[in-house]
Amino acid sequence: MSWQAYVDTNLVGTGRVTQAAILGKAGGIWAKSSGIKISPEEQKAITAAFTNKAAVQASGFRVADQKYFFLSSDNYGDDPNLIVVQGKKQVGLHDVFL
Repeated sequence: MSWQAYVDTNLVGTGRVTQAAILGKAGGIWAKSSGIKISPEEQKAITAAFTNKAAVQASGFRVADQKYFFLSSDNYGDDPNLIVVQGKKQVGLHDVFL
């Protein structure tokens, strides 16, 4: 399964996630929901959460010029390279960025 299929089917396709994106830890978008635009600056801020949680917990982050609160980031299973970051928009919809 491709990363795009994963976003489309396993995340957004469930109806429980409104938007999703998978970003590389070194930058770059691997897959994303249609219509979402993530600027290079926004990508950098999200990937910075992997190494500096405190900064993004204090100020949140932006995607497609929408501000998100940083709720958590965790390693997934035994793979230290797969990290899940969950954010919450002020209106209460949940989006997931991997």
